[in-house]
Amino acid sequence: PQCAQGWTNLVHLFLDHNQLFGLVPMEVKFMSNLELFKLGNNEMFGAVPEEVGELSRLRELGLENNKFEGTVTDDLGKLSH
Repeated sequence: PQCAQGWTNLVHLFLDHNQLFGLVPMEVKFMSNLELFKLGNNEMFGAVPEEVGELSRLRELGLENNKFEGTVTDDLGKLSH
């Protein structure tokens, strides 16, 4: 969502076990200080956006038990934390 542009100071985002349905929005790239991003155990689908790989401070990414498809992008493999 567009409101994510104001979330640059967000460090932890726990959205697991919330029955969320849909795509991960590309606007996650605006959460530049995000260290923990938990989205597991929902009904998310599609590909994980490449923008997740731009989150250079990300230490933990939880995407388990969703319906994602496609390949893991090279950017996700380059995350250093």
